[in-house]
Amino acid sequence: MMDFAYGLLAANFFIGFLFAAQYGNDMRILESNVAPGHSFWKCANFFDYRLQFAIYRFNASSIDPECLTEFGRQHQRKAIRHHRVMTIYALGGFAIVVAVMSYAQGFWSFTGAVGALISSSHA
Repeated sequence: MMDFAYGLLAANFFIGFLFAAQYGNDMRILESNVAPGHSFWKCANFFDYRLQFAIYRFNASSIDPECLTEFGRQHQRKAIRHHRVMTIYALGGFAIVVAVMSYAQGFWSFTGAVGALISSSHA
């Protein structure tokens, strides 16, 4: 049963890593599609003071669409959607980790030396 819990944690981490890699690629594409005469760093407001989970927002919605080419604007919409999915997955993944760890804590407390001490004291 614990193999399933470890597998679930590993899959959760791997899928989260894939979401982060995809979002990093989205930001790379947005940086490559800045309209002529504009600077990516001047068009992006990365120090946006709207807090999201107590961190500064470094996301695609911080970039002014006027500074992007047409392809960049289309991809910005995709990148914003990917960021939302990644955020929802991070919350769900945290819930999965908490659930698995609470299950594992109950499992580990009755195994090994600690479990032997607990079961011998109840006998």
